[in-house]
Amino acid sequence: MDGGAIDNTPSNSAIDATREWLEKTGASRQDVVLDLYVVFLHAEPRVEPSKVRDPALHQVVQRTMEIQGAAKQSSAAVVVDTINTFGRRGENLAGSLLALLDSYREALDSLDPEQQRALLDRLRAEVNRRGVRGYQGQSGEGILDRMAGWTEEILSDQLPLQVKAVKIYPEEMPLSTLQLSGRLGYRQDNALAMLTMGCYNTLWAIRGHLEAQKSDLDDQDQRGLALARKWMGVDTWPSDAAGKEDLRKTWRCQRTACVYHPHHCPHGATPSG
Repeated sequence: MDGGAIDNTPSNSAIDATREWLEKTGASRQDVVLDLYVVFLHAEPRVEPSKVRDPALHQVVQRTMEIQGAAKQSSAAVVVDTINTFGRRGENLAGSLLALLDSYREALDSLDPEQQRALLDRLRAEVNRRGVRGYQGQSGEGILDRMAGWTEEILSDQLPLQVKAVKIYPEEMPLSTLQLSGRLGYRQDNALAMLTMGCYNTLWAIRGHLEAQKSDLDDQDQRGLALARKWMGVDTWPSDAAGKEDLRKTWRCQRTACVYHPHHCPHGATPSG
């Protein structure tokens, strides 16, 4: 979430806290994926087909500015995606190296000791020529084990933490100013709309994200999915886009104890809009 003056890059704090937890517990980064729910303070930029056919110049300019603004605000999520790509490439390279080392060991077993020693010394010399540090040692003896240990350490502790950004957009943005008071443009209807919208959009995003990967959920995810199903009052998640769009409009929240449920929430008992 946008923390305003407190912290304009809260995703960094979440990722740093996860890294610290991994270091404290001794867990491997390779075994962990952080689900980072990002709540944007602007509607998702969309272009309606009916407005694309013959737009006026001011509409083109306005739409361009909206898309540019959204791109700037979502830059943190883009950075996360880029880091994930580098992490996956590093993991693929490390996995390939480990597979190559296993094959190399099998090939060495067919050679006599003198040939093995010559081949390992040649490998060490090539590594030294390329300026690779971390596992050279004093001779070629044991270099395969050193390479394997070095690679496994990178896989476990030195690759970027994999982050899965789940983007949550409001359907609209009725708050064009801070609106903390009447003097700043405060409107109760707008405030209620934003409060309820933030709730049901987040619930929908969590449900959709967990349903998409329900075959690979940990205990916390399982509890979250069960709670989302309970609050939404819907057990079956549609598999097609049309079904999801219909459900997005028609589902009704079951959290009747919520103060906004009876009259104010569009997904409550008596939707107001």
